[in-house]
Amino acid sequence: MEREIYNGALSGISLSGDRFFYENPLASQGGHHRVEWYETSCCPTNLVRFLPSIGNYMYAVTPDGIVANQYASGEAALELTGGGKIRLKQTTNYPWEGSIAFDVQPLQESAAFALRLRVPGWCKSYSVTINGQIAGPELARLEKGYLVIDRAWGAGDRIVLHLDMPVEKVRAREEVEADRGRVALQRGPVVFCLEQTDNPGVAYDACVLPRCAAFAVVHRSELLGGVTVLSGCGEDGQEYRLVPYYAWDNREPGYMQVWLREVADQRLYWA
Repeated sequence: MEREIYNGALSGISLSGDRFFYENPLASQGGHHRVEWYETSCCPTNLVRFLPSIGNYMYAVTPDGIVANQYASGEAALELTGGGKIRLKQTTNYPWEGSIAFDVQPLQESAAFALRLRVPGWCKSYSVTINGQIAGPELARLEKGYLVIDRAWGAGDRIVLHLDMPVEKVRAREEVEADRGRVALQRGPVVFCLEQTDNPGVAYDACVLPRCAAFAVVHRSELLGGVTVLSGCGEDGQEYRLVPYYAWDNREPGYMQVWLREVADQRLYWA
């Protein structure tokens, strides 16, 4: 769900909100662009329904407590299965940063329930604090992809979940012939792409990444409504810049690639 929200669905609509893709390609040589409202308007109308409904996917109530499924700043009023009402305030700069704070406010003196915080599949390292104290596995156990914190909660209790967000290379299965020898770059839940407008003078499919490629991570509040940008060098020493895939085709027309070539043998890079 998270990968679909930030990449598949969000890329279908322009930043201006009035142009749409019928399909979302993972590469374009410059001829694929969003268009205005079109006759077969299933995609625009589905986005009109889906985007305002994202708040409904944030939390779920279980027989023993509350589940946090998605991360975004906001407040929610929830009613426990056994009775009692809880207000949760979530504060975060996700998906650009991995720290998510939860302020718990029972609407009575206190309430005992389990709070489950999703640990995304892309996250390999995380930590959690309860009222400023690091919570070990005896206080926050990992269970089926969720950190479970089961305790009596009082007004002012704060949990901070920190998800490490390194830049990662994603590889397709070998059966996908078009992606053999290629990698996609992802940081947190966001997939990135190479656009011509950020890489002038670089031909389509000319970027080749070394296996040991490292990337700088910079947040650009003035770019594309505020995005995190990756920059790193290819095997030829050329510096490349990548932007989130959902934001492509919102500037000058040009090529775009998600799957980038990778040096097959690291010795080629160090030679």
